[in-house]
Amino acid sequence: MTKRLQLVHSDLGGPMSEPSRGGALNFGTFTDDFSRWTDVVFLQKNSDLLSEYKKWLTKAQLHTGTKIKISRSDNGGEYVSNAFKALHDENGTTHQTTVPDTPQQNGLLSGSSEFSWRWLAP
Repeated sequence: MTKRLQLVHSDLGGPMSEPSRGGALNFGTFTDDFSRWTDVVFLQKNSDLLSEYKKWLTKAQLHTGTKIKISRSDNGGEYVSNAFKALHDENGTTHQTTVPDTPQQNGLLSGSSEFSWRWLAP
């Protein structure tokens, strides 16, 4: 990829053995393929991912002045929900999914959640 936000990888991690200061046991990651910038959001439950993604999407697009072209994630239920599909359609984003249980297909994030989990856990 040659520009920011052409491809964004996202993944879910958790539950962690100890909650965050805010009580979250799960987290989501959003990583720009070009710049490798990664944001981590803490989630009380995995179903909170959509609302956190919307906040992140707005922030990322305002910050860069560009729209996300491709969003890549695993085939988890949170990512393939009708609500996520509607959001991608509304924003003109292509959603690519990887085969379940094959982290190597998610390229950039293949070890990210494992690393983040260990790094974030108290």
